[in-house]
Amino acid sequence: MSKTKKVRMFVLLGVIFVHAVKLAAAQDELYHFRSGVHLSTERPLSNKEAETLVTGIRMWTGLDHIVFEPNGNLRLNDSANVTGGSRAARELIIAAAASGDSFTLERHDNSPNIAFAQIESTDCYIDSSGQRHNVWRLRIDFEDFTKLSGNNKALAAFDVTASVVHELTHGVYGCLDLIDDRDQLGGCERFVNQMRSELGLPLRLFYYPQNIKAVNPDGSGFVRSELRFNFERAEKDKELFVSFNAEKIFDFSRAKSKTAIRSELLAQKRMRVF
Repeated sequence: MSKTKKVRMFVLLGVIFVHAVKLAAAQDELYHFRSGVHLSTERPLSNKEAETLVTGIRMWTGLDHIVFEPNGNLRLNDSANVTGGSRAARELIIAAAASGDSFTLERHDNSPNIAFAQIESTDCYIDSSGQRHNVWRLRIDFEDFTKLSGNNKALAAFDVTASVVHELTHGVYGCLDLIDDRDQLGGCERFVNQMRSELGLPLRLFYYPQNIKAVNPDGSGFVRSELRFNFERAEKDKELFVSFNAEKIFDFSRAKSKTAIRSELLAQKRMRVF
């Protein structure tokens, strides 16, 4: 082989090596795993939304020093310094933050596919020891909560934080929603009700909302599909509920039947994928 050809070959190998290093670095960055709870960089919350959420978490947990760091990670700081809050909520947030799993909080405002919030396991990371870590996407539609009406106590019991802790209960503890007609609440809401009880908030009665016929104020007839979440009330209090115009929250043409949802939940339970 001539000297010129050798030089060209070395140059070509050098170029291939550089590209391989860059590709490996890009792949490392693409598949970088972050454990704990953090804000999404792809679908970031607005500053107001992030502040609303962290303020709610402080109130529900009693952990006054919780913050979102500049990199988006949820940092507990002094978890021994507690002011009120719910013990169950506090243990949930501490477990999520210390989890080997990854919980990414995403903003999905005005989404026709998400009613308030949802969680989904989208990936699985296997570390060098063979340990499995789930990657969870917790999607929040903050705009849905601006479309609610009802009693102040019930609204406080069904705010953004209530939905976030509900979804985290799926991922952290593996709880399920309604899977049987004999159970009108489901495991997640039963656990969230424990938090509500510890906070002095009214308890949610049913997982599925009640369908209410909504009419114009002049009595001209049906105008919209209104749904209502009912909450437990003290004996002398008026009925406690949160209601919303269903069409403004979710595209029901894409909704699954209760039977299909139950089947999926049962399958998830058997597979231990919540």
